Amino acid sequence: MLITFRLNHDLLTLLTLGPQLRGSNNTKIGKLANQAVFELIHTIAAHAVEAETPTRLEIRNASQRQVVIAFSTDRTGESALPLARYVRLALAMTNQYYEPGVGRAAKVGDLFARIAPRYDLINDLQSLGLHRWWKRRFVALAAPRPGERALDLCCGTGDVTFALARRGAEAIGLDFSPPMLGVAKQREAAMTLRDDLPVPRFMLGDAQKILFPDDSFDLVTVSYGLRNLSDWNDGVREMLRVARPGGRLLALDFGKPDNALWRAFYFAYLRAVVPLFGRIFCGDAQAYAYILESLQHYPAQRGVETWMRDLGCHDVRVVQLLGGVMSINYGSKP
Repeated sequence: MLITFRLNHDLLTLLTLGPQLRGSNNTKIGKLANQAVFELIHTIAAHAVEAETPTRLEIRNASQRQVVIAFSTDRTGESALPLARYVRLALAMTNQYYEPGVGRAAKVGDLFARIAPRYDLINDLQSLGLHRWWKRRFVALAAPRPGERALDLCCGTGDVTFALARRGAEAIGLDFSPPMLGVAKQREAAMTLRDDLPVPRFMLGDAQKILFPDDSFDLVTVSYGLRNLSDWNDGVREMLRVARPGGRLLALDFGKPDNALWRAFYFAYLRAVVPLFGRIFCGDAQAYAYILESLQHYPAQRGVETWMRDLGCHDVRVVQLLGGVMSINYGSKP
């Protein structure tokens, strides 16, 4: 049986340094490391099977903040540490809304279903209203023109989709969360657009499997969405596929500042302050603690920039906002 379990930084360090520590000339250190790694492995495995005591364990992978362990339970009689201790340690390791791999979509769906009614309000509060300026800058860089076809992926409650339509683009907002699309459609019903402007359309869909043919859009945007995909590389690849030759691709998201001190301060804000908004307005601190958790597993602006170049995009560039706290990735299809 194979299980994958996510680790926090301290436990990952212990696991990856375990072999060196166990080989230490200092007998006491080596003995403690042996015991610590042994307990860690049993903590992970016992929590995963809810009470069974694994007997044969093999670490298959211990990178990218994950550990994959193969184990069997065909031998009996071996004792384990108290299960309550396993559970206490294991439950502290990860955010309930973050899961790598194929389970990611379901977790993110649960997250947005929880926060959809207060999503816009909390965005205003946690960014001190700056997200509105960042989105205006984003749309200005996208430079939609009247009559162009624009696809706004992971559109959420529709901020960018509406802004593209106000510039005259035939805008389609696509999102996989029905509650978020429900808010977008309520906003559309309450909004008055000029008669000469196209009305934006909203549809349910998967940004990694876009149901439009190749070369369909002059402009493809995604704001605060790539980071939430189970495979953001596929997301960018799909953006490129549905863009027409010469079409523009833009992604706005939380960034990782190049300056280490500024990055540490910013991450501390995401860790200590932002979850409070989730607790106060949604009754769930983890809903907004998810931002930092997901960002730590996302390569942010530099990774997206490299991937756009690897895919052959032209005019690839990064626009840093507030010192890299937010960022816009830009590229065009050859």
